[in-house]
Amino acid sequence: VCVEVSDLRKRFERMTARGEARDPRSFEQFMDQEKKEEEIFHIEEASRRADVIINNDETLADLHAAIKESVERGEIPVLSN
Repeated sequence: VCVEVSDLRKRFERMTARGEARDPRSFEQFMDQEKKEEEIFHIEEASRRADVIINNDETLADLHAAIKESVERGEIPVLSN
């Protein structure tokens, strides 16, 4: 399962709203960071290999609903203890 925010501007806005000292201050810095992280973590490759991709461009409630729908469709297995 891969949860992703595909809208780069939205990701940047969320990051700046978070206000962490380590976060980029400009969109240009954000894009540089994105490139470096892709080189290290190969995020695009992980997305291509994922059986399920859940988009997180909207609200937290929308994300929860998308996860629930994927579970209900059997796309995401539910682990029991």
